[in-house]
Parts: sequence; structure tokens; C-alpha cells
Amino acid sequence: MRHVVAIDIAEERLAHARRMGAHATINPAKENLQDRLAELHGSAQAISGSPTVGTDVFYNLAGAPGIIDQISGLAKFRSRLVVGAIYLNPVPLNFRVLMLREIEMTTVGPYQQDLRDVLAELPEIDPAVLDAYVTGTFPFSEFDNAFAIAKQTSSAKVMITFAPADA
Repeated sequence: MRHVVAIDIAEERLAHARRMGAHATINPAKENLQDRLAELHGSAQAISGSPTVGTDVFYNLAGAPGIIDQISGLAKFRSRLVVGAIYLNPVPLNFRVLMLREIEMTTVGPYQQDLRDVLAELPEIDPAVLDAYVTGTFPFSEFDNAFAIAKQTSSAKVMITFAPADA
């Protein structure tokens, strides 16, 4: 990836994305998403009279309502949309727009072997690197508090530990 842009309406998550190395951030509640992406990635050829941005790949990890329509409405010809968000309700798709733009759409999810591989590597990673990803660590006995923290927009990841005292 040459240029990563994080998009969110929560300033706390955008600040976290910058700390994690995002090249730019956009809050679509405060600035025009299409204009800002065009500023960052350039404009691409209009499709059916609609302007597009030069972004090659979009990752939808938030699952916000309407985000797939918004992305497909500004995506350039033959761009990609990767959906890793979990949607609890059905999401309508505008296949006319997706087909006109020939957007390649795929989904991703956790795979058990991938998770095992990542967990096996954790002890070798510098704890300072991991600390940037973790908002807080709580014993299982404080699960309700940990879950409340995880729901806050300022939260990144919350860890639950299972100590013998929690058993």
C-alpha cells in the first residue's frame, strides 16, 4: 500500500489511525469525502457523468449504514471494495452502479489458522508496538467494564485476561 487514508466520524479513531501510520485521515461529517479523496488520490475518469476519485482499493471495516453506496458512488472504473465489517442486518446493493464501474467486491473474515499464526507470533513482537493497538487490559471479572470501554469511540482494542483467580 502506497497511501493509506482512514475515514471515520469519530475524531478519537482518526487520531488512533494517525498514530498507527495512516498517511491521511478524513472525517466525512466535517469535510466532503469525495473532494478530499480526489485531493489525496486525484480524480479519475467520470462514469455516466459522475465524477470519480483515483483510489484503487477501499476497505470497509466499520460497517456504517450507507457506506457501500457512498463508496460505489465515487469509486473509479475497476477499483476494489473489500468488506471486512460485520453487518447485523441485510445491506442493499446498487448493482447498476457496481456493474457500470466494474467494481470488484470481496469480503474477508478471520480464519482460524491465521488467528493461530498471529497468536504464535505475539510473544516475539515488541510490547511497545502492541501497546499502540490496545486501549486497555481487564481481567475477566471486569468484563462489563471492559465492554463499556470497548464501545467508546476513543477505544481501539480491549483485551480480556483469564487469570486463575478469574476461574
